Amino acid sequence: MLFCKTKLKPLLAHSALVATLVLVSQGAWAQTLHAIIVADTNDTQIGASKDRDDINKLVSQIGENTCLQPSTTVIDGDSVAPGGGGYDKVKSAIENLSIAPNDVVLFYYSGHGANADKGSRWPGLGVEGQSTPRSRWIELAWVKETLISKHPRFFMAMADACNVLPGSGGSRGHRGAQRSGYEQLFLDYSGYIIASGSIPDQYSFGKEGVGGYFTQQFLKSLYKGLNSSSPDWAGIMAQATQIIQVKHDQKQQKPQADVQVTNSGARASRKNACALSAPGTPIPVPPIPSPIHEGTCADDVYYINGNGERCCKRQTGVEFCPKD
Repeated sequence: MLFCKTKLKPLLAHSALVATLVLVSQGAWAQTLHAIIVADTNDTQIGASKDRDDINKLVSQIGENTCLQPSTTVIDGDSVAPGGGGYDKVKSAIENLSIAPNDVVLFYYSGHGANADKGSRWPGLGVEGQSTPRSRWIELAWVKETLISKHPRFFMAMADACNVLPGSGGSRGHRGAQRSGYEQLFLDYSGYIIASGSIPDQYSFGKEGVGGYFTQQFLKSLYKGLNSSSPDWAGIMAQATQIIQVKHDQKQQKPQADVQVTNSGARASRKNACALSAPGTPIPVPPIPSPIHEGTCADDVYYINGNGERCCKRQTGVEFCPKD
């Protein structure tokens, strides 16, 4: 199955740069920022390497400016090539995520994509290169539904991708920001966002050294919001999905988004939540409503261990980490 791709001069069309950012807002115990970054860096002309690096930088900045602890998986190079097993690796990375209710999850894909289902709003991702067979696409809609089933508090699914029938042709700086902006966006919100770089029957574009046009427009809008006194996801995504003018027969690339988020109003307790989320720091919690048994804690004091688990000590002094 051939995925869409057209090389333009001086512009290079970005066949399918799909970013699924899943961001789970934090509440009482801010913990992990799980990041899965998938990039077809084998195609050097679509800007996937730059987008991968930019999203990696964003993950680091979120960790530096919030109490979230990044845990990043990068799938690129030979893994996102014919015979590289990209489908199994990406599918496993998503399905095996162990998400606590207040974790943050970010899934980002940059590479080739297409849409073989006229009834679908979202594209499929060619996670094994431009010739990925239809049976081994990762559907953006599937990513969304799988992450929803894990009950994150807030997630965001973006796609900067070709959204046309396969074989149709076409393809697809560091900025300062305020710490408070990161905290408001990544700790206060619940719900989800899903977006793609183009509406159905359109291509998405990018260029070597520049990156995917939608991804770069999203990052520009995000950093602008982070520098404001009261950033909000609705405003950021409104700017991120503005029409992009391109030098191609298509002329315009129209991103799309579905923003279903609410501000949880956790700002007043956020500082305490972050202060108590460091590994080894005792955090008071209500007693577990269960009868006395072997796993009962000696007291009501819990802490986060080095593996990010909520644990306590039994009367024998042995560490106990309930899985409730």
